[in-house]
Order: sequence, then structure tokens, then C-alpha cells
Amino acid sequence: MQEAGGLLNYNGLFLTQFFCYPLLGSAILLLLLIVVCFLMIKSFELPAGLYPIAFIPALALLLSVTQMGYMIHTIKSPGYIFSNTLGIIVCLLFCWGCKNLLKKNRFLHYFMPIIIVSTYPLFGIYSLFTAFLIFFMVVFLLKTPLKTSVILFLIYLSTGLVIPWLFVRFIFSEMPWYNTFFAGLPKFYCNLVELPLWIPFIVLFVTLSLFTLVFKYKNKIQGKRAWVLLSTGIFIFMLTSVYLLSYRNSNFITELKMLNAIERANGNKWLI
Repeated sequence: MQEAGGLLNYNGLFLTQFFCYPLLGSAILLLLLIVVCFLMIKSFELPAGLYPIAFIPALALLLSVTQMGYMIHTIKSPGYIFSNTLGIIVCLLFCWGCKNLLKKNRFLHYFMPIIIVSTYPLFGIYSLFTAFLIFFMVVFLLKTPLKTSVILFLIYLSTGLVIPWLFVRFIFSEMPWYNTFFAGLPKFYCNLVELPLWIPFIVLFVTLSLFTLVFKYKNKIQGKRAWVLLSTGIFIFMLTSVYLLSYRNSNFITELKMLNAIERANGNKWLI
């Protein structure tokens, strides 16, 4: 692993090989997205009325794959199809586990940032984002007073800045410093041409951040019909967006079929 988040890329590449059998690869991806939905419900203790919006992160991850088109051949992020989904699963598993530990021992929140951010070499930005989510989970779930919240904020902030810098400075010597807080994300350019490729990730991180508010307003949300209708409407909107924004081109689909036939040495299907 030459840069932070390498474990996600490695496992993403391992799972990508199953797309030699398209149905098998698709089934694995679908299974992982279902796991994301399940962990969303468990990690954030979503009321039944908000279950539909638990699918938003999974749909954003799906869109990040289906909108790629020809760029899937040129993207320089190894294991792209699976790596980000695996990163979110790791993030949600940490959130679920930390939430349960916090309920048993309130003082663990002082040590959690060090433990979580220490996994930065393995998971990159997803470790840092996990620490960000857990900070708000601690504040809202434990209803910490303002003074304690400020102290926690300084602990989480200093840990999130210093530990990644140390890894990049002394271990990942070939990793550009400006990539310190973006390691693990796809290597897209930040310009207007590739801005649409960033949209699923913006939706993903913003949505997960907003879900921490459930701990604060859970009692006001639970059982309210308006929230049920709103969450259902958001789900339908996101599902429609995935369909409309996904890359659909008959030439591209034909090319993929030809490549699959060549890999299988099936000469009868080389020309379609």
C-alpha cells in the first residue's frame, strides 16, 4: 500500500475480478449496498418512518458506478467499483460499534478519535469521516454540555490533523501532501467537466452528516406522518435521479459485451 486507503483499493480490486461473470459481480455489489442500508438503520437508530431514506447512501454509491461510462476504462482509482462502498461499510460499522460502546461507558469518547483515526493508513478519508460522524453522535447521543463538546471538538480536530500528517510525512513518502485528506476518494479532477462525477459523493457525505441529527430529534420525528411522506418522496427522487443520470449508450453496452465475449474466447459473439 503506497498511499492511505490502500486496503480499500486492494479489496476493491479483489472483488472486481468477479465481474468476469457479470451476474456474480453485480450480485456482490447489490449485496454490499443492502448491507449499507442495514447499517444505516442500525448505526443511526432510524425510526421506521425514515427507512426509505436509509437507501440514499446506497443509491448514491450505485450512481457513482452507473454514471461512469467510458471513464471506467481510464479512471486511475484501483478497485473503484467496490472501494467506496467498502469504505462506507467500514465507516458505518465503526459508528454502530462506537454507539453501543458509548452507551455502556461515556468516557470512551475521549479515546475514540485516536483509535479511529489510527486506521487512516487502511481506510484513508473514511477513517477521518468516521471520526467526524462520531463526534456529532457523541454530542447528540450523550447530550454533552457545551464545555465538554468544545474539549471533544479540539481533541477530534487535533487528532484528525496530526495523525494523518505524521503518516504522510514519515510513512507514505510518495503520497502527495495535498492528497492527505482526500486519500481513498476517486481520482477525479476538480473542474466543471468532471463535477458531475463528484455529485454522488457530495450527496453521500452530506446525507450521512445530516443523519447524525436523528439522535437529537428522534422523538420529534418518530410516528409523524409528514416525515414518512417526506422520506418516501426523497427516496423516489433519488431513485429517479439514479435512473436519469446513469450513463446509457448502445455503443458502450455493445463494446462491453464484445470485451466479455473476447475474454471468454467466444468468437460467435465478437461481432454483434
